[in-house]
Amino acid sequence: MNRARADELDGLRAILALWVVACHMLSWCGFYEVAFPGHLQFFWSEFIGGASAVDTFMILSGFAISFLLNNRSQNYLEFMAGRFFRIYPVYFVCLLLGLASTYLVPAILQTASWRSTIYFEFERIHYACERANMGGIYSGI
Repeated sequence: MNRARADELDGLRAILALWVVACHMLSWCGFYEVAFPGHLQFFWSEFIGGASAVDTFMILSGFAISFLLNNRSQNYLEFMAGRFFRIYPVYFVCLLLGLASTYLVPAILQTASWRSTIYFEFERIHYACERANMGGIYSGI
């Protein structure tokens, strides 16, 4: 059986991507330091950190791309052109939304009721470094 896709891998990658999205949403909403009893705290720390999801996603993505390259009858240039036109339109929309939302970060960091969490402290440091390295982009903030 010669399949051109690995649907199981795509499904697992989707679950891992949702895990990362959930980690970011929960962290930004103040749930980064939630305390659980016993072994549940270990599982919460692993879940909210999201590092396992990112690592596994990257490994599976490499395998999925290799699988596609080996099982399709197209050359590498055609494959990469298809990937470019599939990924980059969505990437550019998300990039524009991300750039537009950077102007909201100072207000969120100053006004959120859970702004004293360690996650927000990390975000303050991260934002200050980005602002210092971006020159005039953030000068109005």
